[in-house]
Amino acid sequence: NPPVGAKDMAEKFGIQLELDQSLTQLQTLPVEKLEDLTEAIFDWTEVSDLTEWLRQQLAEINRVCPH
Repeated sequence: NPPVGAKDMAEKFGIQLELDQSLTQLQTLPVEKLEDLTEAIFDWTEVSDLTEWLRQQLAEINRVCPH
């Protein structure tokens, strides 16, 4: 199965799954962040919006729960 949100990303941006790394990282996010994603995606216009959002979310998670 494709990563959570992969189909939506491909449809939104007309892209293939070249974003495998970002899409795979989406699977590591808690449900609350994925719910935020479903709202944030509507404001995005470029793939870089996804990668920046994801970078910020992962940084926040690492700040709260460092591994």
